[in-house]
Amino acid sequence: MNQPQRRFRPLGTFVLAGALLVTVAGLVVVALGPWRVGVAVIGGAMVVSSFARTLLPERHSGLLRVRRAPADVFALTALGITMVMLAFLVPDQPGL
Repeated sequence: MNQPQRRFRPLGTFVLAGALLVTVAGLVVVALGPWRVGVAVIGGAMVVSSFARTLLPERHSGLLRVRRAPADVFALTALGITMVMLAFLVPDQPGL
């Protein structure tokens, strides 16, 4: 008797889904109010995704894997840290 095969879902796919949900939440915050907090949330999601990409083995990285691990980690970390830094370093614009 043939048993139905379970589909393997890499853990990285769930991590990516979580990061996308946090990113959408950050975009909602940007649209509705304190844009600095929203941009920092989006940058934080990128940094957490980078950390997950570092920890997960290749076969479990799922949709987090775009290129080789060092390139993915560098890109996500650089973009995430840059977004968080810019969120707090951009001066307020009075009258806008």
